[in-house]
Amino acid sequence: VLYEEDDTNIYSLSNRFVYPIVKDGEGGVWIGTYYGGMNYIAPRNSVFESYNFTKKRNTIGGNVISKFCEDKNGEIWIASDDGGLNRFNPITKTFTQFMPERNNKNSLSYHNVHALCIDGDQLWIGTYTGGVNLYNIDKGTFKVYSSTKNNPNTLDGTSSYAIFKDNRDNIWVATMSGINLYDRKNDNFKRVKNFDALTIDIDQDKDGNLWFATQGKGIYKYNPRRNQWKNYTSSNNKSGSLPTNQINCININQDNEIYIATNYGLYKYLPQNDSFKPIKL
Repeated sequence: VLYEEDDTNIYSLSNRFVYPIVKDGEGGVWIGTYYGGMNYIAPRNSVFESYNFTKKRNTIGGNVISKFCEDKNGEIWIASDDGGLNRFNPITKTFTQFMPERNNKNSLSYHNVHALCIDGDQLWIGTYTGGVNLYNIDKGTFKVYSSTKNNPNTLDGTSSYAIFKDNRDNIWVATMSGINLYDRKNDNFKRVKNFDALTIDIDQDKDGNLWFATQGKGIYKYNPRRNQWKNYTSSNNKSGSLPTNQINCININQDNEIYIATNYGLYKYLPQNDSFKPIKL
């Protein structure tokens, strides 16, 4: 089934430029768009509920939606390029917006938010040029992690589009340069690897390998047990390679199947011969 934007139907998709998609704990599907706000489809339903920014009522604070995640209370957190961080309560259907506040250190560091990751009662928040924020959901407090050029215990950049919690509770923070690993004991970061490219997405397979999708350098696979890295890139002469080094996202499903979204369509990773094949839709 193809879902499209239809100006004559208020229950259609609000915008054809779709960014993030996530399923919540009850089976509902959340869809973020580029300048169309967010959409929600309830379980066993094909009707879209749309939420767009407006000053006339309580609603989402932005129309460019970049990421979703769900916390332990069932509330939905929404990252927005143009409206900071938003929290949606599915029961009351109300929004709470978090934006930078002048002269208030306990606020979001920057309004352009791209990465979200739940870590117990805390929410990791990646911004564009504003560092990484850590929000304590129970206490309502913000902490900001930034970058100092000559300090290897800080992030290697101030912009983050992907933050991921692995199966060992490690927090991986990607920047526009490389990958950083959070040190819980010392409350700082270790600079793991410089990709010299923006990492847009991170996922982990059932063997424990971490997969990093980049904009410009293809895909990196990291085996933590062996401390080994492998880079998959595009090659015009090699069958089974990626079609481009610009990767938009990566998804690993419950069957451990790995799918890669590119500007040239959807591809699937073939573990038996360590290659990729296009998926014809």
